[in-house]
Amino acid sequence: MDVFRLTPQIPPDQFTVELLDAIVHNKAILQLDNHSFLAERLKELLVDGFDPKQIAQISKAILAASGRAIGDIRTHWAMNARDLIEIALTLQRIKSTRSEGLDLFEALLEQGAYEADKVLREIDRRTN
Repeated sequence: MDVFRLTPQIPPDQFTVELLDAIVHNKAILQLDNHSFLAERLKELLVDGFDPKQIAQISKAILAASGRAIGDIRTHWAMNARDLIEIALTLQRIKSTRSEGLDLFEALLEQGAYEADKVLREIDRRTN
């Protein structure tokens, strides 16, 4: 998992696909303490045009691994909350992953992700 910390930018290539697939299929890896840059790198990959369905899949795995700790600022999981929120919002803007983005954002809210309710209030203010 240190690759996400040590590499300033993950290339959107086949090796990245294989790495992310390995993480999704071995979710115990996400329980390691040194995964703090994974969500940030996923956000960057999404901006670079990486497969949004794979980004949605691994984001969901991160959230499942975190449980309610995503909302507890005393844990390392809370550092991922803002990036996961941004990923969820971006996925909602992409037609092929609109529902995955919505599901991810709702799960973030349900699990009490740090600042998710604040983002929802900001969105509500803009639409009213």
